[in-house]
Amino acid sequence: MESVKDLIEILKSQETLYIEMRDILEAEKECVVTWDAEKTVDLVKKKDTLAYKEKILDEAFKNCLKKN
Repeated sequence: MESVKDLIEILKSQETLYIEMRDILEAEKECVVTWDAEKTVDLVKKKDTLAYKEKILDEAFKNCLKKN
């Protein structure tokens, strides 16, 4: 039962991450359209951080599945 709770927490974290990623992509699109290079670079850095978090969450998900 503990594994199920862990999986649910991981999935909730992934959902939050993907919402953040969507928001960043929307903001990045706006920056590209308005030629705001400084903000675009900042958003790219945030995307890189989220991509790293995604890899960590994906690994946690896989490890949790292996426990079962």
